[in-house]
Amino acid sequence: MVGAGTDRTKRAIGGGPAIILVRPQLAVNIGMCARAMANFGLDDLRLVNPKAGWPRVDEYREVAYSAAAGATHLLDAARVFDSVEAAVGDLDYLYASTARERGQMKEVLTPAAGMAATAPSGQKRGVLFGPERTGLDNDEVALADAILTFPANPAYASLNLAQAVLLIGYEWFKATHGDVAPAPIVLRGKALRDTFILRFLAVDRFIRGSLLVALAYGIWRFDGSRTALRQVLNSYLPAFEPLAYKFGVDLEDTSAVHLVQQAFLARHSTLLLVALGVLAYGIVELVEGYGLWFKKRWGEYVAVVVTSLFVPLEIHEIMVVVSWLRVSALIINLFAVAYILWTKRLFGFRGGRAQFEAERRNDSLLELEHAATEGDQNPVTERAAGSREVVAEASGGARPVL
Repeated sequence: MVGAGTDRTKRAIGGGPAIILVRPQLAVNIGMCARAMANFGLDDLRLVNPKAGWPRVDEYREVAYSAAAGATHLLDAARVFDSVEAAVGDLDYLYASTARERGQMKEVLTPAAGMAATAPSGQKRGVLFGPERTGLDNDEVALADAILTFPANPAYASLNLAQAVLLIGYEWFKATHGDVAPAPIVLRGKALRDTFILRFLAVDRFIRGSLLVALAYGIWRFDGSRTALRQVLNSYLPAFEPLAYKFGVDLEDTSAVHLVQQAFLARHSTLLLVALGVLAYGIVELVEGYGLWFKKRWGEYVAVVVTSLFVPLEIHEIMVVVSWLRVSALIINLFAVAYILWTKRLFGFRGGRAQFEAERRNDSLLELEHAATEGDQNPVTERAAGSREVVAEASGGARPVL
């Protein structure tokens, strides 16, 4: 099972301190620790004498992998050691995660302070975590250079193993990559124009899909009422023929009447297949419209593939009978294929999805910067800023102007 926030198309972050689980008891906790590590880019999982061994070969293997929620690569790459000394032998600096200092006169740090020192050190560091029930023993804590302890409710300071790993990972990620929220994708300028075009195409697909579904229903009802409809046609056609002759039209020779007469002669199975085919095409158009409206990448792929498949048929229809409606539909479809393929970089075109995401975020940041620049030039904004400067000067200039 893969979590909702998992995106395999984006670059995975790696590094950080090694996570050493000493005598872990539960397979599910190992899986949850792997998930916590993957959340914040930690990629070195080490196990010391895990209960029942590792990798698990019993029914709990599936439990561990399910708990990892997509971080199974860490479980597969986990290294197993017979002793703590062997597990930490290649590390330059070691932390022990424990709620108590144990009287060993070691430096006691919070995870935030410890990871802030780890990130720029350039050293190979690791964090020891003890068994779920008992934690690390004194001899294992003695191997560490410093102790990490979590500020918590003193009456209930016991953390789940995966929770402790998660907090360490979070503090390392924050120290390494900052804690600024990702820049939002703002619908301005190019992004707004792109959304407008995609939704225009989506409306076109919704209209087509609805008409095709209605047509499929009409064909199905026609098949069940052919006898009555034939009687209606035979009764009213002669009555309209004199009027049609006055306008130079022979109703018997019109394509519409010929099409209806051929439908009367078609077999039930033929009409049923036609109705199903039209219905399927209508559903595809509606799905395509949904994907385009909500800017789903799969919807863009569906739009390009399906539209491209029907372009030759549309060209053939225009060669048979030219009409403004058919020509307009062909132009819209050709534009849709070219626009989506070019701007969305589908099928690896122009760098593929990775380049598309980078371009979109960069454009959003530029739009925000442009908007901020315009705001700075606004007279009202400038007067407000001037007022703040006066207040700052009056108070001794101790506070910066924001």
